Amino acid sequence: MNTSIGVSKPYYAKYNPNSGSPTYSTGASLGMATECSIVVDGKDPAILYADNGAAESVATFAGGTATLGVHKLTLAHLIDLLGQTYSASSGATFKADINAPYVGVGIVSMNISGGTITYRAIVLYKCQCKQPDVTLVTKGDTVEYQVPSLEFAILRDDSADAKWMWMQDGYATEALAEAAVKSALGIT
Repeated sequence: MNTSIGVSKPYYAKYNPNSGSPTYSTGASLGMATECSIVVDGKDPAILYADNGAAESVATFAGGTATLGVHKLTLAHLIDLLGQTYSASSGATFKADINAPYVGVGIVSMNISGGTITYRAIVLYKCQCKQPDVTLVTKGDTVEYQVPSLEFAILRDDSADAKWMWMQDGYATEALAEAAVKSALGIT
C-alpha cells in the first residue's frame, strides 16, 4: 500500500438492502475530514492445531469500527445519521428508543509513493452511526480546537458476497477520487 499523507471529502448515504442488491439514497457531504481510522475485528486467524502443529487457519471479518473526525458537523447531518427528529421551532430531540439508520460512508485518502501523489477512494458499504460524545472545553488564553468525531459500527452488506469495504487507488486528482466515492454511494 502507498503511504497516506492526508484524508478528505467525507460522504454518507442512506443504505437500502434492496433484497440482496444494496443501493444508496439521499447522500450528503460531511464537510471536511480531519482524521479517519478503520479498525477491523476478527482479523486474527483462528488456528486449528493437529499433530502438534498448526494445520488449518481461517480469518473472517467480524465487523469493525470507523472513526471519522470532521471539521464541523451540522445538526441536520447529525439528526440524519442518528435517525432522530428536528423542527425549526423546537430544535432537535434525541430519543433513546430510535435506532440509527444504516449508511454507506466514503472518504478520499491522499497517498505518496516515489514522490508521486495519488488519491484513493474508500467506501464502507454498511455502517451505523453511534451517538457521539460531547466534550467541550472553555476558551483560555489560546484557542483549543474541538472537532466533532463520529464513530460508526462497520457491518457486512446484504449482498451474497457480504462486502464491507471498497478501495480504488491511482486517481491522479482528488476530484476524480471524490467522484468515485460519490458514484459508489449513489450521490449525483
